[in-house]
Amino acid sequence: MDSNDSLSIIHKKARVAREGFDARAMSPAKALRVSLAKTADVALDLALTVSTLEQTVVSTDGLLSKLDEQGLLILLDGAGGTRGVAVFDCQLVSAIIEKQIAGHVRKGEATPRSYTRTDAAMVAPILDATLEGFDARLEAHVDGHTPGVFRFGDKVEDARAMSLMLESGRFDLFRLTVELEEGAKIGVLMVALPCRNPVPNPVDSSDEGAPPRQSSLEKLALDATVTLTTVVARLNLPLHEICALKPDMTLPVSASSLGESQLVAHPGHVVADVHLGQVDGMRAVRIMLPGTGPNARVDQSHQKHVHPSDVAENAKPPIDPPDIDEGDLPGPLPPLDAPLQETPESPVDIEPLNPLPALSMSGDA
Repeated sequence: MDSNDSLSIIHKKARVAREGFDARAMSPAKALRVSLAKTADVALDLALTVSTLEQTVVSTDGLLSKLDEQGLLILLDGAGGTRGVAVFDCQLVSAIIEKQIAGHVRKGEATPRSYTRTDAAMVAPILDATLEGFDARLEAHVDGHTPGVFRFGDKVEDARAMSLMLESGRFDLFRLTVELEEGAKIGVLMVALPCRNPVPNPVDSSDEGAPPRQSSLEKLALDATVTLTTVVARLNLPLHEICALKPDMTLPVSASSLGESQLVAHPGHVVADVHLGQVDGMRAVRIMLPGTGPNARVDQSHQKHVHPSDVAENAKPPIDPPDIDEGDLPGPLPPLDAPLQETPESPVDIEPLNPLPALSMSGDA
C-alpha cells in the first residue's frame, strides 16, 4: 500500500468520525454557545461570535477563586432552590449597554467601573433568554434531561458575598470568550451551574445473560471539551519590547511559519504539526501526519529500499582467528626487578670500500 492509499483511508476515517460527531446529541457546552449567539442576534441585533469555550468542573472554593470581581456578578436561581453564578466582564457589559442605548458597539476597550442594579437590569433579559434557550436545546436533544430553569436572581457585590449564598458542592464552569461586532470588543462570560448526578439506566430483565453493555466512559471521553490552540510562530523579544506591545501592532512572522505551525493543547502539549490555511472562507488547519511533511518526502526520496534477503546474501562470512601453536609463543617475561641482560652483538658484514684515487699536485687541476 503506497502513501496515497494510506492517506485516503485516513481521510475516510476522519470524515466518518466528523459526521458521527455532528450527528451526536448536543452537549451542554454547545447548547450554551448556540443559545448565547442566537439570543444576542434576536434580542439585540448584536453580532456575537464565541471564539473559545472552556468547560471545567470546580468546587465551590475553586469557583470563588475564579470570579472576576471587576465584572458584573450575578446570582442565578434555579429549580428546587439550586443556585448558580454568572459573571459578565466589563467589555461584555459595556457592549450590551452601548447596543441598547446607542444602537452600536464602540470600538475599543471599556474602562472598568462599579456596576449598579440598573446595569444588572439591562443585562438580565439577555441572560434569562440565553439560559432558557440552553434548557430548550438540551431538552430537545438529550433524552431524560430535566431543565434546571436557572434565571437572573440578584446582583452580588463581590466574591465574599457570593460565598455566603452558595452551597458547598461541585459546579460545571463554562467560560466563553466572545467577539462582539466583528472585533469591536472582546468579552468574557462565565456561567457556573451545579453538577447533576447522572441517572442510571434501568436494567432490563430480558438482557440477563447478555454481554455487559459498554461503559459510559467512552461517551464521556467523546463528549469532553478540549481546547486546541494553533501556534503559528514563537518569537524571542527583549523585555522592553514586550512591555511596549499595544493593540494593532505588527509582529514579524515569516511566511514559512504557515506550514510549520503546531496544534497545542493545555498545558503546552503538542498534538500535531499543522499547515495553516482556510476552507470556505473560514480559518482551518491541515494536520500533517508523521512522514508526510515536505522534509520527510525529500529524505525518503534519497533512501534506497533494501530487502532483508539481499542483505543476507551479500553479507561477508565471519573471519575465523588463525590457529597458533603454543610452541611459537614466546616464553614468560622476566620479573620487573630482574637485571637487564646484555645482548651479544651480532657480526655485521660490511663490504670493503674501493680505494680513493690519488690526488694530483700539478697546477693543471
